[in-house]
Amino acid sequence: MTEIQLATALTSCLSLAGLWVLLFKLYPDYCVDRFRQDMFDLRADLFDDEQITHEHPAYGLLRQTINGFIRFGHRMNLLHVVLFFLQTGGRVPAPSAFSTHWAHALQGVKETDRQHLESYRERMNILVAQHLMRSSPLLVFSLVGLVLGVTFSSWCIKHVRRYLSRPLEAFNSAAVAYGRPS
Repeated sequence: MTEIQLATALTSCLSLAGLWVLLFKLYPDYCVDRFRQDMFDLRADLFDDEQITHEHPAYGLLRQTINGFIRFGHRMNLLHVVLFFLQTGGRVPAPSAFSTHWAHALQGVKETDRQHLESYRERMNILVAQHLMRSSPLLVFSLVGLVLGVTFSSWCIKHVRRYLSRPLEAFNSAAVAYGRPS
């Protein structure tokens, strides 16, 4: 093995190691930090919202749920969700405690306040779904592959069009000539 080949092999190994650390250590930590920050921001918005009183049971339930996501965000990823559904056979065991508590907390609430509280719940659920999608290395690799595939396909189509433009122009001219009324 020559010195150039040895240097190439060494830099390749170091690059792969760096990529491994980036994708399986730094990126997941970033995902958790971003998820927690998004939840902190949602909780701050909920706290600052003057339309919702802090004594309201739905406010307390939302705040408690957001705090749980902040505390255990590092344990949530797409693999855990898939394993949960495989373990339960895709069935949700009985009516969930959250749904029951949420329905109870919203009893007697005006429709406008209910919609307002539901918008916070929906934002919370969207943040959870985004976190699950972002934190999956397999999904990230799939999306990167998809983006690269689409980019390569559009590049190929562009170049094939350019090379076939003259023959297609001849066919277009012939079609126009044959399509004229006699």
